[in-house]
Amino acid sequence: MTYTLNVDLGFGTDKRPDDASVFLMVGSHQSLIATPLPSYGLSQAQMQGSGNWYDFQTSYTATSADAGDPITIMLSSITGNTTPTAYFADVRLTDSVTGPVLDPPGTPEPSTWAMILMGFGGMAGAAAAMRRWRTAAVQLA
Repeated sequence: MTYTLNVDLGFGTDKRPDDASVFLMVGSHQSLIATPLPSYGLSQAQMQGSGNWYDFQTSYTATSADAGDPITIMLSSITGNTTPTAYFADVRLTDSVTGPVLDPPGTPEPSTWAMILMGFGGMAGAAAAMRRWRTAAVQLA
């Protein structure tokens, strides 16, 4: 199974370099450092001071020895400045088998349940009214 981690890194417009790094760990095994998607055609150094967000990606292929090991997402910023900053957003972890790992299954909101119950009640009321109407029509005939 291969785990893929995508993280958006933001770069300020100031020219202070930010050596932000993103890693994925499974147990004690660490992935390679996340790199910008190749479609950008830019290195992390070229992104410095741009004021933009870029998607970085890293992967780790787990083996049977990794079964049951915890998965850790490591986000860090080492700038060498007195005011280190890093901007991380939209952290997404997927696996090659089921897709998104961190997305919980959808649960209807309480108002949805209320509408469902009202709909069932309305259908029961309509069925009862139709039954009474048909009974009255048969008696008249």
